[in-house]
Amino acid sequence: MRAVRTTLLSVALVLMGAVSAFAQQTGTVTGQVTDASTGQPLIGVQMQVAGTNIGGLTDQNGRYLVTRVPAGEQTIRAVLIGYAQATETVA
Repeated sequence: MRAVRTTLLSVALVLMGAVSAFAQQTGTVTGQVTDASTGQPLIGVQMQVAGTNIGGLTDQNGRYLVTRVPAGEQTIRAVLIGYAQATETVA
């Protein structure tokens, strides 16, 4: 299996202001996934916040945007058939 390297360009788990006292704080994680050996961007990589159903796919430039990420430290998982799974912890 080839390795996947996740390069979190603007790892920003940005906490949004709560609308009310009951609103859950969430943020956004963005970055790029590339092939570790060639540096080429990987298209269609499934990005997921571990333990949730929150995620998205990388675009033609290997970039992704995951919204509604719960506040606090989270593990982001990158999965693409034919490559080793990669994870990155963001806070």
